Amino acid sequence: MTSTRIRDAAIALEGGRAQEAVLILEEILRDNSRDGDALVCLGMAYLQMGKPAKAIEALRKAEDLGEDNCVLALVMGRALKAMGEFDDSETYLRRAIRLDPDQHEAWSDLCKVLYVKADYSHAAEALRQAITHFPDNITLHSLYAMCLYRMGDYDGAAEVWEAVHRLQPDSIVAISNHAYALLVQGKVDEAMPLIERARSVDSDHYRTLILLGEAEFQKGRRSEAAAYFRKVLEQDPTKVEALGRLAILSQLEGNERDCKKYLEKAKRSIGNDPEGWQKLFDVYDRLGWHKELMDCLISGARDDSGAAAVWVALAKEYDRDGQSQLALDAWMVSFRLRGYVKIHCPHCGHDSRGLYLENVKFDPREEQMCPWCRKAIPMPEGLALY
Repeated sequence: MTSTRIRDAAIALEGGRAQEAVLILEEILRDNSRDGDALVCLGMAYLQMGKPAKAIEALRKAEDLGEDNCVLALVMGRALKAMGEFDDSETYLRRAIRLDPDQHEAWSDLCKVLYVKADYSHAAEALRQAITHFPDNITLHSLYAMCLYRMGDYDGAAEVWEAVHRLQPDSIVAISNHAYALLVQGKVDEAMPLIERARSVDSDHYRTLILLGEAEFQKGRRSEAAAYFRKVLEQDPTKVEALGRLAILSQLEGNERDCKKYLEKAKRSIGNDPEGWQKLFDVYDRLGWHKELMDCLISGARDDSGAAAVWVALAKEYDRDGQSQLALDAWMVSFRLRGYVKIHCPHCGHDSRGLYLENVKFDPREEQMCPWCRKAIPMPEGLALY
């Protein structure tokens, strides 16, 4: 009889009737408070109702009775994640994966927790493993690309967005993210077929307009670029990508007043977002505002310290300023955060990623050998910026 009632509760949960499930399960537990299956199901019901604290309470009782299965670990991980207890959530989600590696929800939740913790290198490592289990899972691929972007590995992010695009050939999100990852690297010619594809899918979508504007901007077609960016702002006046580019275009036209106006709007749109530096530093660079650029990167290194991307950008600026030791220090932080060293060969154009271990000596000033063409790569000039 009890198993039948638990099954009724499970059916109610599947139908989104969590309150009904709770009533059934609480009745069961009044008769037998040591029913582990009912406690786990109750935890699921409370979580579905948006009561993670009560879910954790029920699941702890199940644990005390010796329950240890993938479902319990997964639900506990999700409840702890909802409570903002990310370290404990990670522990339970990893346990869920050990108990059942084919549980794609556990992989997805674990990677999301690691991403929220700004532990991008471990998130990327987990995502690589997850994708081997679920090669067609778009959520996992997308999160992997986002991790690589935060790590400053824009070339790697473009490759992953390409995989997402193959899985979703008509998705404006997949197309635009793939194209934008190429444009960030200045690869306009490679991005153009994707931009044309975006135009054919949805020519008025703000993502398409941003791509068209950025392509025109990089080609030096100022008026055409400005027209596209203004269309973006007609749809959403807070889009930083458009505001930043219009600030630069205004300066190029000699209109400092509009330049500052657009830039102030961009900063207001970003607000206190710790990732905001990644949308602004290129704008300051193109405006030639070196002090503002360095302030932007230094505050990014403080507020967004887990993102290797900001340390790569800092290393580039320190090197440009002739501050070689500060540049070296920034590079070393980026290696630790990424977990690998990315080197670009100027001879054959290939990139290589070598595992970085803190307990193994690595000097980024020592000449490296390209594994592709076997030619010497001068360092640290060979450290890849993308």
